[in-house]
Amino acid sequence: MHGRQRGVRCTEYFNRGFDLFCNIPEKKLLRIGIDQVIPHLIDKFIEEGILPNIPHLAQSGVKGEALSCFSPDTPTNWATVATGANAEKHGASSFVFRIPGERLDEGVKHENRSRSQLSKFAQAEYLWHVAD
Repeated sequence: MHGRQRGVRCTEYFNRGFDLFCNIPEKKLLRIGIDQVIPHLIDKFIEEGILPNIPHLAQSGVKGEALSCFSPDTPTNWATVATGANAEKHGASSFVFRIPGERLDEGVKHENRSRSQLSKFAQAEYLWHVAD
């Protein structure tokens, strides 16, 4: 959360008698996702020293495997990872995303592919917008 927003929320908490929340230091989050990765190859490359920084990141944080959601395509999955919601809730259900009122072929143009996963089109909030 940005500093100004945090200050506003602290003021709200303070006014309600919850001033202890105002002194919590902000924490940073780094989320790394590798699309279409084969997990056992990552482990193999770590063992071979090809990915020397991944073990440190995993030891000082969290490492795990994600299960695909339905539909199992890139925009839908990244929107699910970013929001924690399923496609029915976040609205990204394929590479093609048509905005009401635009020409029918607009959503399939190369420059518009995958736009369904952009936060400005999401129907669910992205985790980093609401994390505190």
